[in-house]
Parts: sequence; C-alpha cells; structure tokens
Amino acid sequence: MWQVIGQDKILALLGHSLKEDNVAHAYLLVGPRHVGKRTLALNLAQALNCDDPEPPCGQCHSCHRILEGKHADVTSLGLDSKVEIGIDDIRQLQRLANLPPYEGKCKVFIIDEAEYLSTEAANSLLKILE
Repeated sequence: MWQVIGQDKILALLGHSLKEDNVAHAYLLVGPRHVGKRTLALNLAQALNCDDPEPPCGQCHSCHRILEGKHADVTSLGLDSKVEIGIDDIRQLQRLANLPPYEGKCKVFIIDEAEYLSTEAANSLLKILE
C-alpha cells in the first residue's frame, strides 16, 4: 500500500516497473520539503523487500522493519546534525553496497538532503551510480 498522495503517475510507473521486474538501479526524487520524497523512498524500499505478492503491503515483517529504520538492508544517509554529507559517509555506503543483502531481497540506500553532499562526496557517489 503506497502512502504517497497525489503522485499517481509516479506510483503507476513504479508499480509497473516492480511488476515487470524492471526497476532502475537509482532514482532521484526532487521537490520542495514535505511533499513525500522520503515517504516514497521508504515505500519503494518496502516494495523491493516485501514478502507479499502485491508490494508494498505495509504489514509484513520486512515492511515494518523498514518503517522502524531497523531493516539491515535499507540504509538512510543524511545530515544528522552535520554541516554536510562527507566523503567518509559515501565510502561507508560503498562498503555496504558491496555486501550481499542480509535480511531482504535487495539493498536500498536513501540519501536525504543530497544537496548537502560535499563536492568530494558527490563525485564519489556519481562514480558508484555509473
């Protein structure tokens, strides 16, 4: 059950991609604050790791752990009282990305407020995404 309101085109696109097993390796969610970017990212993480045939169910063990921030294969990266997201944060993300999934079907990395990536961190992230 998607928890994002007013983004029918995006939800239809993601739903189709999930059904066809044709999900991109990265998505960039852009918009003003409080429009649901993080909610959509968490819902997508749920859909990718959900135990239900019609993901995201929001009820299974994986879906609950993702919303609680306790799923081993879903990592959120953000400012956390720092001035910027630094190169060390991205290097840690890269180390985690090179490990196989532990608890779910795939790994998901959510970078909140990516506009605060340092130049070094942004360049390193681009290399990972290429």
